[in-house]
Amino acid sequence: MSLLAILALLVGLAAGVLAALWIDGRFLFRHLQNATNERHMVEQRLQAARKEITSLAAKLAAAQERIARLQAEKEGVEEQLEAATAEIETLQSNLNRVNDFTEELRTKNQSLKQQLETAETARQNLQQQLHQATVDLETLRMEKEQICRQLTAAEVETRHLQAQLETAETRIRELTTQTQQLTQKLTDNQHLQHQLADAREKYTTSQETLEKLQTQLATLQRQLNYTGKSQLQIIRGIGPVYARRLHEAGVRTLADLARETPERIAQIVGLKHWQAGDPANWIAEARQLIAPEQTD
Repeated sequence: MSLLAILALLVGLAAGVLAALWIDGRFLFRHLQNATNERHMVEQRLQAARKEITSLAAKLAAAQERIARLQAEKEGVEEQLEAATAEIETLQSNLNRVNDFTEELRTKNQSLKQQLETAETARQNLQQQLHQATVDLETLRMEKEQICRQLTAAEVETRHLQAQLETAETRIRELTTQTQQLTQKLTDNQHLQHQLADAREKYTTSQETLEKLQTQLATLQRQLNYTGKSQLQIIRGIGPVYARRLHEAGVRTLADLARETPERIAQIVGLKHWQAGDPANWIAEARQLIAPEQTD
């Protein structure tokens, strides 16, 4: 091999090597440029990251301060919550006592209301009883006045009958004297016998009149002894209520009663079929009591 060939080969090799080196250099330059660009980009990102880290650190510090404040506030709130809880428990205990006291007051109030209702009912009953007692008192007062008038009239009539009785007794004594005188003269004169018969008849009539007066006096004596009641209450079975009803209907005396019928008397007093009482017997008894007066 010649030197030129060797040189050419060497030159070719060198050219190849240079071409390869140039190509590698271009390739490396491109990689270097790319690496530089990437480094710049990384540096920019690093700066941005540093800025972000600084910002985050500031935010973290602010957050930590806020967390510290919130922690302090939390502790204060917890203390307040504990105090509020204790106060709530105290208030709940007070409320329970108030509720118990309220329930006790409600029970006492209901009891007082019941007592008030009972007292009101008793008051109304007492008012009714007082009204009834007033009516009864007025009725008794009227009956007393009527009885007093009847008693006065009976006393006057009694005195009148006593005077008549005394007159009749005087007349009887006179007739007895005349009879004795006529009896003595009977043997002397027939005319005197006729006078004696007349005197005897007068004596019999006077005796009958005396018996009638005595019967009337006994009847009046019964009426006087029955003080505090109406004249009609002499009849067995007629009490104050029936007597008042008869009096209101115009039947005030035994004579008025004797003139009535059993049906009307039963209607006046309101006699029921189950009640004891016989108007027919009342009328018959009244007629018996006033019979001497009517006969006279």
